[in-house]
Amino acid sequence: MSRIQIYARIRPGHQRCERFEASANSISLKTGYERDALFSKSPAAKHEFTFDQVFEESASQEDVFHKVALPVVDQFLLGYNGTVFAYGQTSSGKTYTMEGSARKYAERGMIPRVLSYMFEELEKRTGEEWSVHVSYMEIYQDVGFDLLNPGSRPGSLMVTLPKVSVGEGPGGEVAVRNLSSHLAANEEVALSLLFQGSTCRKVAETSMNQCSSRSHSIFSITLTTRVSGSEVVTRSKMNLVDLAGSERVAKTGADGRVLQEAKHINLSLHHLEHVIVSLQHLARRGTPQSRLSSTPSSNKRLSSSHDHRPPTTTSTTRRGESRSSSSPNPDIKASHIPYRNCLLTLVLKDSLGGNCLTAMIATVSPENPNVWETISTCRFSQRVAAISNKARRNEELDDKALIKKLKLRVAQLEEEVVALKASPGSILPSKALDEASRTSCHQLLNSYLHGQTRDLVEEGINTLPLVQECFKVLRDIVIHALGMGNSPTADQTHTGKGGASGSGLAPHTKQRKYKTSPHMVAMEKT
Repeated sequence: MSRIQIYARIRPGHQRCERFEASANSISLKTGYERDALFSKSPAAKHEFTFDQVFEESASQEDVFHKVALPVVDQFLLGYNGTVFAYGQTSSGKTYTMEGSARKYAERGMIPRVLSYMFEELEKRTGEEWSVHVSYMEIYQDVGFDLLNPGSRPGSLMVTLPKVSVGEGPGGEVAVRNLSSHLAANEEVALSLLFQGSTCRKVAETSMNQCSSRSHSIFSITLTTRVSGSEVVTRSKMNLVDLAGSERVAKTGADGRVLQEAKHINLSLHHLEHVIVSLQHLARRGTPQSRLSSTPSSNKRLSSSHDHRPPTTTSTTRRGESRSSSSPNPDIKASHIPYRNCLLTLVLKDSLGGNCLTAMIATVSPENPNVWETISTCRFSQRVAAISNKARRNEELDDKALIKKLKLRVAQLEEEVVALKASPGSILPSKALDEASRTSCHQLLNSYLHGQTRDLVEEGINTLPLVQECFKVLRDIVIHALGMGNSPTADQTHTGKGGASGSGLAPHTKQRKYKTSPHMVAMEKT
């Protein structure tokens, strides 16, 4: 099991708040005073959050890619599923981190860099067949749309995106229907599909962002590899998720269509947090109560106007720990994970607690008006860090090879049915064995006669031709023993060599002289 890796990236601002402090692996904030007129007399409280790494304002796009995405991409190329998603408030730099900016080549985001690195590594592989397919999905107001539909080409007068439906398969896996998958033979084709889908995303201007994403986007890469001549196929999937930012309507002043979009965004993120909290409770089952949280019980709700805090409190949150009292539903049953509450949580089912290697980057703003949103983002990241996924390598047999094996097995079963239905004394038709099968059969029988094998059926002697071959070898051994007094091995019978100095004997095998029993004497006289 692997824990979800969490990272934080600080957005460059006009002026960093004095109450905001950051180090290489932690972020701390002080709250409780100078918030507004209502809380002007409340005492100070310090909140500390630990991450796998914190990126300062000066961190480049390349630094973020190498630390956050590169470890996941390396495992993705080996056959493991991977997910990288960005979470944070609106206008905190999520889309810039994932997609980048078109102003400079050095400002490419995580998704273009993943594509470049992936194709560069695949080109180095020799003696291996591979194919890459990409898909681009948008979740707008809890409805899925295909951003790469042929009708959504840039420049078309009517842009109609087909709806995508998501459900669960018989085994509990996520099944996405009506989402197109496009073959990307090289980096140029993949980048073209990425830019095509990005131009079709829903954006709007708000008081905090001139080009605010109004939908969640999921860019998926499916890699299929197979070693030349092998029947085993490795199929892995990589999800690169850009979540829409949460926003406070009172602060942004949204109305009309933008207000409705904000409601759906906040609701879907609430359901996502609900799933995270449920998985956190599930991970804590069997964990001592003293290790659940290091937060004092007196510091419960920081956003309530009816709190009665002590003069000074300190809230320290380690990776994988968060305050259970701040969960949306403290009495939630850990046995049920509400993935079906919204489309976003259902799509990310495998990425959260499933067969996947996941990394999260939290984008935060250090400015004074955004302190409380930053605390909320950091708390969410600590809950995510408590989740452990069960990643495994995705290997399966090729469909053609599997059909060939099934046909062979059907033929063997038909032979067995014919043998069972045949009358005693009748001659049964059987297929001739090839040289390799006869050699293997003789070696197994030789091992069985010398006590090195206990059961021939378990070793593969389970078809009528093989059984008949074993009887032929045993018959030759008995005839040889009755006629010459020495028993050849199965290898000698196969190669036609016998006698005391036969070279067909196994190196570790000595010839045995069989005593003539009364039954053999009677058989000879007859």
